[in-house]
Amino acid sequence: MPAYQAAADLCVYPLTSKARAEELNFSNSLKPGYQHALAPAFAAMAYPTMKLKQPLFVGTGEVDQDVPPPLQLGLVKAACEAGTVVQAHIYKGLNHDQTVNASLPDSEIFTKAVMSDQPVTPQCAPTPE
Repeated sequence: MPAYQAAADLCVYPLTSKARAEELNFSNSLKPGYQHALAPAFAAMAYPTMKLKQPLFVGTGEVDQDVPPPLQLGLVKAACEAGTVVQAHIYKGLNHDQTVNASLPDSEIFTKAVMSDQPVTPQCAPTPE
């Protein structure tokens, strides 16, 4: 339980290192029924609406393990279906950290368009690029 106790004081990266050193993973760290215990937290994190007034940019690494692409694409799909203008990109072969820099050219174009009241090209079904 040292990693559990350290979670109160450590930031993400040192805590992740500690969990790895203790060989903790989803299979050996979570009790059955953990989803039920976390349901109130998940509900509190839910978006109140997917219909946004402003356009939404989503950049996802194809091999992201921090924010899995299927979850991101679910958000994209829900926002598009609600009528939000979404511009989604999947960055081929990139993980979470790599995607930040790789997305800058696309997010710069997106941001300039939004800030100057120009139309944003919607992309609701991105393919890895």
